[in-house]
Order: sequence, then structure tokens, then C-alpha cells
Amino acid sequence: MANTMTKIASYTVSSGGATSISFSSIPSTYTDLVVKMSVRNNINGGSPWNDINGTFNSIGTGYSQVFAYGPGGGGVAGATDSYLDIRISGSLSTSNIFSNIEMYIPNYSGSNYKSYFIDQIDENTTSTFLGLMTSGLWSNTSSISSIQFSSTTFLQYSEITLYGI
Repeated sequence: MANTMTKIASYTVSSGGATSISFSSIPSTYTDLVVKMSVRNNINGGSPWNDINGTFNSIGTGYSQVFAYGPGGGGVAGATDSYLDIRISGSLSTSNIFSNIEMYIPNYSGSNYKSYFIDQIDENTTSTFLGLMTSGLWSNTSSISSIQFSSTTFLQYSEITLYGI
């Protein structure tokens, strides 16, 4: 039997921006979840990319991640206890450049700890790009029934879509 992606929900940020985007009442009828994002925020800082935070079931503990990034390769092992960390294009990035991200969550409704994988590319046409791959684990046996993402402000036209497989 072929697996197919079924759109569960989608959110597009309007002109006023948004500080959080949530998906609730996720049905447990699928095997895996996929989250696709095209997002940008308004953080001003020393880097053209910035972090957003994610949680499952509004639970702020038990997340650990390993990052691998380019150009130039490298990696950072980060023990992030209170959220899953996603880097996105910010206000110092080239105008109108959004981060393109895919998060894959296998066996989200099972009774084991939940693993996730994030693959993304951020482009800053004035200097460099950030290719980032993240492997993470949520040390919780609860079925994932909601996913929350927060940032200072997601800018207009940011979009996050949740799919079930």
C-alpha cells in the first residue's frame, strides 16, 4: 500500500504578524507527521538567522538535538531541554528571503520517545547561506496531539503546513 501525504492543517501569517502558530487536535490515525515551513521573523541581532522554539503538546521539557550545518561543515551538539530549536531567516537577511524547512516526525502516536529530523535551507544573497540539518529526540512517550511554534514575530506570508502520512 502506498503512503500518501494528507494535509491536516495550514496557517499563513497575515499583515499583523504572529508570535505563535499552533496545530491542535492532531488525529492519531497517521503513521508519521511532516511539517513544511516557509517562514521569516523580525529579530534584530548580529546574525541573519534566528531561532524559533517548538514544543509538542505544550510540554517544555525533554528535547535534545544535534545540528550539522554549512557552508564549511561543522556541527554543534546542543542539549535543549525546554524546546526544539529551529533557525530561520531574520530581519538582517536579504529582504523577502524566507527559510524553507521540513520537519519529519516518525511514529508520532507510538508509546516510545519521539524522534524528529529537520532539514532546511536559508539564503542570504548578500553574504552566505545556512544549510542546516537537525536530528532530535523528545524524551516523552505521549502521543503528539499538538505542535506549537513561537518567535518574536513571524512576518506576513510566513506559512506552516502540517501533513499526516
